[in-house]
Amino acid sequence: WNIANGYVSHSFNQFIQTDGNLMVTVDHGDAYPRAIVICRYNNAVGSSNLVSGTCSSLNVISFPGTEGDNYTGATVGGFEVSDSSYLIAGTNANKTSSVSISDKTHTQNVFVSATSGSDFTAAGTKVTYLTDYADASGIRTTVPQLVKMSTDKYMVLWQEYNAGSALNPVVYYMLVDAKGNKLSSKKSTTGYLPDCHPIVLNGIVTWYYTKNSAPVFCQAKEKPAVSANPSATAYYNQTEDKTAFSGGTVVNSDGAAVSGSWQAENGSTVYSSAGTKDILADFVPSDTQSYETLKGITLKVNVKPLALLSSDVSSVADQVYTASKITPAVTVTHAGKQLVKDTDYSISYGENIETTG
Repeated sequence: WNIANGYVSHSFNQFIQTDGNLMVTVDHGDAYPRAIVICRYNNAVGSSNLVSGTCSSLNVISFPGTEGDNYTGATVGGFEVSDSSYLIAGTNANKTSSVSISDKTHTQNVFVSATSGSDFTAAGTKVTYLTDYADASGIRTTVPQLVKMSTDKYMVLWQEYNAGSALNPVVYYMLVDAKGNKLSSKKSTTGYLPDCHPIVLNGIVTWYYTKNSAPVFCQAKEKPAVSANPSATAYYNQTEDKTAFSGGTVVNSDGAAVSGSWQAENGSTVYSSAGTKDILADFVPSDTQSYETLKGITLKVNVKPLALLSSDVSSVADQVYTASKITPAVTVTHAGKQLVKDTDYSISYGENIETTG
C-alpha cells in the first residue's frame, strides 16, 4: 500500500472535497492506515496529472487494535471545507486499549475534527467531542451528518438510543464554527436522521425520512419546553379561539426564555358551560426558524359566566296581585340567540308578594 498516492485499505467510507485549489479526501481505514485519514493532493485541481501525483496525509484519529480488524469503534459521517480548516464529523469509542470485532459494547461519542489548511499537521489538528457518554451509560450514537450552513457556521446532527432499545424519534444537533469550535449547546428536534444528506432551505437545515412509503420532512428547529403554563380565561358560549392567555414561560435547552404566543387548537369549539375546562393549545414561537411549534399542550381554562345586559332580558308585564309569590317567565337572548333556561342561564326571584305604588 502507498498512502503517498492516497491509497487506504480497507476504506469503509470515503469523502472528497476541494478547497478551491487542491483535492482533499477523507477515508475510514482499518489497516493501511488504521485511522481516519485525510489526504491532500499536491497537484492543483484541473491539472493533467492530478490523480497520478502524490499527496500529503494525516491520521486525524488512529485506532488501537489489530491491523485489518474490521471493527474500529468509529464512524465517519461528514466532511466539509471551511475557509480555514478541513472539518470531519464522526463517532469514536476513544479507547487507548484495543478494540476488536468481538467487543462492540463501547459507547461511541460524536466528534468534530478541524485540520488547519495552513498547518496540515497533527499540531494543526483539533478533535472536539460533542458528547461525553461513558460505556456504563448504555447510550449509543448514530453516524452523524455534517451540514455547511455558511462559511463560518456548520451543523452536526446525530441520533441516540439505549443499547438494546429502538431508536427514538429525536434528532440532536450542535453548531460549530469554521475551526470546529462549539457555537451552541446540544439541542434536539423531532424526527429521524436517514442516510440522505440534509440541505439548507431558507436558512433552515432540512431533510426527510420515509414512513409508510411516504416522505416525512424534518427541520432542525429546537423543541422548547414549557416550564410554567400560562393562565387562560374565556366566557361561556364563546369559541375556544377567543380564549385569552397570559403569562407562562417557555424555555430553550440553555434555559433562556423563548418568546411566542399561545392559541387554542380547536378554535371553533364552543364553551358550553362555565367552570374549569381542559383544552389543547399550541405555542407558536416568534423565531420560527430556530424553534418548533409546541402542539397539543393541555391547559386549564377558567370559563366565566357570560355577563348579560338588561337589554338581553325581556321586559315583564304588570302582574295581578295574588297574595302569593309571583314568578313571571322571561325570555333571554344574547347576540341574536335565544338562551335556554337552566342550561344557558338560571333565574331567581325575590318574594314578589307585596304590591308597590
